[in-house]
Amino acid sequence: MEHDPIPHETDSTDDRRLRFRAFLAEYRPILVVALLATAAMGGWFCYGAYAAQPETTEVRTDEAWSLSGEFHHSAEVTDSTTLYAAGTVLEDRPRYFTAVTPTTDGEYAVTYDAPDGTADVDISIDRYVQAVEGNTVYWESAEPVASTTQTDVEPGETVTIDLDVPVSDVVDRIETIQAELGARPGENSVFLQATVSVDGSIAGAERSTSETHRIPMTIDGGTYGFDDETITEPYRDAETVTVSESAGPIESVGGPLFLLAGLGGLGGVAVATRRYHALTTAEREWLDYRADVDEHGELVTPASLPAAVTDRPRASVESLAHLAQLAIDLRTGLHYDPLERTYLVVADEILYSYEPPRPPQRHSSGTVDGSSAAGPDRASKTGEIVLTSDESSAAGSAPDEPGDGVFTARSDGTGSNTDGPPES
Repeated sequence: MEHDPIPHETDSTDDRRLRFRAFLAEYRPILVVALLATAAMGGWFCYGAYAAQPETTEVRTDEAWSLSGEFHHSAEVTDSTTLYAAGTVLEDRPRYFTAVTPTTDGEYAVTYDAPDGTADVDISIDRYVQAVEGNTVYWESAEPVASTTQTDVEPGETVTIDLDVPVSDVVDRIETIQAELGARPGENSVFLQATVSVDGSIAGAERSTSETHRIPMTIDGGTYGFDDETITEPYRDAETVTVSESAGPIESVGGPLFLLAGLGGLGGVAVATRRYHALTTAEREWLDYRADVDEHGELVTPASLPAAVTDRPRASVESLAHLAQLAIDLRTGLHYDPLERTYLVVADEILYSYEPPRPPQRHSSGTVDGSSAAGPDRASKTGEIVLTSDESSAAGSAPDEPGDGVFTARSDGTGSNTDGPPES
């Protein structure tokens, strides 16, 4: 069981205060360095977040205007059939029949979208016939189909051009070229190519651009068709701007927190240093003694020993820990005599003893101090034996020294005679 040998002479609050002062004295340099580092890191983060934000340049692109082209087609039935009457117009069909609708009427429409501006728009349509294989073009023939120019075109206004494509003429031209070449290399490819040029003031700037739109045409097995996908080409303006990099949460939030924590901690250490002085020798002895009580208190048995035992020659040990170890080595009990206020270990001919220090006294300044008052005068006991240094305490009192030689005992029970000062 835990044994408090001096009840009501101290309390846990005083002990905690002493331990805090001991901790502060031992670790104050480390705390100061750590808090200074914390404050410096917080200051650096704050400087980077609020005082010296880095600037970078970046290129931003915004869509200024766009150009669109779209192809529509239709074909008129030339001769009546079971399905179609003559004069019937078929529009935007995926496939047309060459025998029924040999000629296609087409319309290509161009428009541009912008916040403001006027421009001249030029459109030309060419028909291409090729023999190709992979990336190889064996031969190619191009013929102009239609062209138009329109000035002062505003955003959203549509410019159109009409054209016609006689499919039978295209087939005849392919056969004529192949007959003239005497070979039919690769595969035949037919397409319309629209070239659109725009020149003018668009979206607050002078602009000039030209785009091409290929419209593939498929002729196969008495039918033909067009790939009439709409194209839209956006145009972007690039702008180089200087921006400040925004600080992250570590710098903007963590910086002030680290700075306040470091400075506040340094202030706390300064206040604690002024309020709590360094431990005195008596206070350090008391803390060491209390630590020994916490560790070895279960070995202590309170008992008032008879005079026949206490009158034996005595050997004083320097700490309760040494006396407890001696009791363990001798396989005997460790007693506390409340009358003498002394710890005792009884051996065959010797009484080993340890007198604990007095608890430090509190002062009005908030610190505690104390002295190890001498216990009952044992100098009158004959043949006194001393284990360690004189039991002179922080109070300055000292027991009478023996007139003869001094016997020094260690925790292992051995001893020796010496004429010098007691061995610590």
